Amino acid sequence: FATASFGYGSWAYVEGTVRQEKTSTLYPGSNTFVYPSVKGSAIYSSLLKDNTPEWLDYGKIRLSYGVVGNAPEIYKAATGYNQSAVGSYIYNQVPQALGNNEIQPEQKYEFELGWENKFLGNRLGFELSYYQNTVKDQILQTTTSASSGGTSIWMNVGELKNAGVEMSMYGTVIQTKDWNWDISFNMTWQKMKVKNLSLVAGAAATNTSVGPYIDSYQVQTLTEGYA
Repeated sequence: FATASFGYGSWAYVEGTVRQEKTSTLYPGSNTFVYPSVKGSAIYSSLLKDNTPEWLDYGKIRLSYGVVGNAPEIYKAATGYNQSAVGSYIYNQVPQALGNNEIQPEQKYEFELGWENKFLGNRLGFELSYYQNTVKDQILQTTTSASSGGTSIWMNVGELKNAGVEMSMYGTVIQTKDWNWDISFNMTWQKMKVKNLSLVAGAAATNTSVGPYIDSYQVQTLTEGYA
């Protein structure tokens, strides 16, 4: 893990990070990944200094972008045997859900833009944020032919996109030496879109097109759907 921060004039700030992760749930040799992130902010109330309006106490714009990963759970990247016994005889059995040593971690690409302001002696303020994230290589369980030794297999087949707006407003209605009356209001709007979802050929789906071959099994692809 490495991080670096820079500031300029008490109003501009930039920070970047690089994180390396290694997980035991992925196949050896393909289980080390690097995820970067960067964020910056500009406090324009400090930049304006004496030119700042009297009613504005604090104002900031922030921007961030980063990539994070999500490794599969245990045995999804490998097939573990189930052990049972009949009398004094012990036997191993391949589970119906097969592992897949070619699985990669899910990756989430996040972007956010924010705006913050405080007014009237910090008694009134609001925050407004727009965010967008895309999840690629989502790990899902798909059906497969029983001739492969199981009835399903874990694969990187999904891609989702989220976008939304968050807004919060807060203020101090009454402020005395004995007590304060604070109020706040929050609102969130979000839209999620399924960009890609692979399915085994023959399964029920809409808006499908014939996809690639994976281990000799042709799949179909569901695209551009809303959830």
